[in-house]
Amino acid sequence: MGKQVYFYMLPEDEEQFMRFVFERAGAVLLPEICRHAVPEILTKLATIGGSERGPGVLLWNRLISPPVITRYIPEQKYYAVDKTQSEVIEFWRSRLSGDSLRPGRLWCEPNALDESFNQVAKSNEFIKWCESLMRWIRRNLTRHAGSYVGKHALAWAESGGKLT
Repeated sequence: MGKQVYFYMLPEDEEQFMRFVFERAGAVLLPEICRHAVPEILTKLATIGGSERGPGVLLWNRLISPPVITRYIPEQKYYAVDKTQSEVIEFWRSRLSGDSLRPGRLWCEPNALDESFNQVAKSNEFIKWCESLMRWIRRNLTRHAGSYVGKHALAWAESGGKLT
């Protein structure tokens, strides 16, 4: 069972969060799907709607975690990062549509499966890093109806936007 936290962030809130993410040496962004077995490192978050990859990206720390595992999806002709086997954190971004903002989430799976399909814990460093990112969200965003809201998203909601 994975660990997750839901949130509402506008781009300005995301920038603050990303600054915290990148304070840790080795932290990079990866696409969830890619054309090659080794995903390219992304240099910034893509504009939602203008990205073929969709609103989700993965956070990976190449200094504390092994290389990511990808699986080829022949029907789609692309590779997908195996989020349950790799030490990656899913950053599913909030999506703005008209006057509604849909929640995003930060999610990680702390366990992987071994060759006999038994659960084995991922590295302690990875789990600590994931917990530190979730803790940052809980401490720096405002609690609202089971999720957390960034300062800019909250101001937007208070001026008439809807958190859905």
